[in-house]
This record gives sequence, C-alpha cells and structure tokens, in this order.
Amino acid sequence: MAGMLLELKLELRNMKDMLQEEGKSFGFALQCLEMAVSEYEEQQEGLEKEEPTKEMAILNEHLKQQKPKQRGKRKGTKNRRFEIVIKKAFTLKTKQNEREQQEREFQKGIVKKEGDRNWGDKKRERMKQDQEIKKTW
Repeated sequence: MAGMLLELKLELRNMKDMLQEEGKSFGFALQCLEMAVSEYEEQQEGLEKEEPTKEMAILNEHLKQQKPKQRGKRKGTKNRRFEIVIKKAFTLKTKQNEREQQEREFQKGIVKKEGDRNWGDKKRERMKQDQEIKKTW
C-alpha cells in the first residue's frame, strides 16, 4: 500500500510539472487526488502515533498493578528480618548469661570442695561424664 502511494505521489508531481511547463492550469481532478493522498498520509501518521500510546498505556497499567504488591512484600520482609535478628540476639544473650552463671556456680562449688581429700578424683569423673554427654549430642 505504501509503495502504491509513493508511485501515485510521483505521478502527480510529474503531471503537475508537465502542466506548469505547458502553461496549462492544474486540473480539478488532480487537485482532489493530491488532497486525498495528503489526508491519507495524515491519517497514517496519526495511527502510528496512537499505536505506541496504546501499548504504553497497557504497560503502564500492568506496572501500576505490580508496584503495590512488591512494596508490601519488601516492607514485610524487612520488618520480619529485623524482628528475627532482635529475637535471636536476645536469645543468644540470655543463653550466654546462663552459661556464665553456671560456670560461676561450678567455681563456687570447687572452692567449697577444696577441703575434701578426693576432690581431684571427683572432678575428673565429672569431666569424663560431661565429655560422654557431649559426644552423644
């Protein structure tokens, strides 16, 4: 269609040039044809401009639908991660405090048992039992 339109435009120009050289007036039919061709070209340009806008409108609608979902997910994961980190830090700190307290109690028990004759043997037995328990875990 575009090729035929170009050929028609060239023929109109050639006829117009020939008529002007001969000094004749430009015919009414040729003027109508030229106007019809220019209107058709304007319509085609308008359609070409509208097509990308339709595609962009569809794309924009699609993006508008996706954005709130992504924002909500990101906010939720950030908050959850933060809460989990705080919770883990708190539990780790409490476990560490418990271990330190147990060590202090154990040391207090050692100080009390220094007067016992078999104190070293009892300590060795306890250490062996602790190692066996750790191996089973």
